Amino acid sequence: MESKRNSYLISKAMRNFLIASILTMAVQQLNIIVDGIIVSNLVNPDALSAINLYQPISLAIMSLCTLFGIGATIRATRAIGERDMPKVEGILSTAIGSVIVVGVVIAVLGALFQDSLVSLISSNERLLPYFTSYMQIMVFFSVVTMLNALYSQIVSVNGFPKLVTFAIILSAVFNLLLDLLFVGVLGMGIAGSAWATIISVSAGLVYLIYKLRGILTYRLNPIVKSSVQNLKGNMIQGLPLIISNLVLMLMFWMLNTIVQDKQGADGMFVLAICNNLLALGMMFSSGVGSAVMSIGGFLVGQHDMQGLRILVQKSVKLVLVCLMVVVGVIEIFPDVISNIFGAN
Repeated sequence: MESKRNSYLISKAMRNFLIASILTMAVQQLNIIVDGIIVSNLVNPDALSAINLYQPISLAIMSLCTLFGIGATIRATRAIGERDMPKVEGILSTAIGSVIVVGVVIAVLGALFQDSLVSLISSNERLLPYFTSYMQIMVFFSVVTMLNALYSQIVSVNGFPKLVTFAIILSAVFNLLLDLLFVGVLGMGIAGSAWATIISVSAGLVYLIYKLRGILTYRLNPIVKSSVQNLKGNMIQGLPLIISNLVLMLMFWMLNTIVQDKQGADGMFVLAICNNLLALGMMFSSGVGSAVMSIGGFLVGQHDMQGLRILVQKSVKLVLVCLMVVVGVIEIFPDVISNIFGAN
């Protein structure tokens, strides 16, 4: 009887979080895909390839965000389950402060070692101008994307995933309109796409910060007495989570290097389309993962290991079904998909 009750409650919690989480990831990933379609068709197919070249750097930045910030939200969910609000405040405040510091350091190092970073990623003469223009803006304002990811997770673990969904939709609308304005009307090229991304992410971040102040029962202050202790705990929690990001970073860097060497810029364009299709699958797996982090952390805080087991089983089944549907769509309509990206 207890097992059935746990299964029902977890299924209900998963529905509440999953609808918002998957919709959030769907809009986020579709936003990336639409961004690529616009750049490929309005600028140049090489511009889409250049955005794909930035992916290893993006994964490296998000690994640092996970190490210092996202891992902290898992600790926070356990503390919420234990109803220890001062502990939650300290954990999340430290996470915000450390992510801001890391973002500033990334901007400074990116400016100082720009040439070395560019040469590490690409040596293709056709792609270099596009990649350099895009990378300069994205690296310098990486603190915005990191804070947006952190605040999205903070809002979600506090039980308001629908606010995150709205913020993502707001960002997607801003990004689409600004892409059309900067790239299509003003002719700013790939730099216009980068500016559109940063401004749209900033709009979503401002919305989340504004809403968060009205829904939390505790305060968030980047400077707290227990910052050093919390920083250590946050990093220990985040360390296992960054392994997959680092593996993906290495994989994409190696793929980009091999394809540039053997197939040139045209091969990179094909790889860029494939990576955009990969985002379709990520929208489901990431959405489920976000929901599992929120619900699972609370269950651990309540010491409900049986409930956690049920949660993992349901999540794995759901991801498998969703990914089978995505693969089916790609296999049935390959020509339509390639034409949308300008491959014709």
